[in-house]
Amino acid sequence: MSDKNDPTRGFLKMASGYGLDAEGMAKAAVDVDKVNNDITSELRSLRSGLEPLIGIWKGSAATSFGKLMEQWGAETEKLNQALGGIASTLKEQSGGYMLQEEEASSNISSIAAGLDG
Repeated sequence: MSDKNDPTRGFLKMASGYGLDAEGMAKAAVDVDKVNNDITSELRSLRSGLEPLIGIWKGSAATSFGKLMEQWGAETEKLNQALGGIASTLKEQSGGYMLQEEEASSNISSIAAGLDG
């Protein structure tokens, strides 16, 4: 029986290393979503801490700071989208993997039934 907190849970030990099963992919998707939410929250908090500095800068320094904050927003959005895409892909692959497993199991059962008959 595997431990729920075991970091290798959802991985299958194979002769050539580790493989991943549908449960592991689904767990990874949840983990990536959580990391994405945590990072987004931290970056939002940091940004709101920096925004009061806008009034401190004057002239070209203010312009540069404004551009930096715009770039910050764009890069944060890219990171959010990338992590969201990874989580979505893991969710989709998990579902596809489960379907393939079910089909393979059904095919093997059919072959076994044919051999018995």
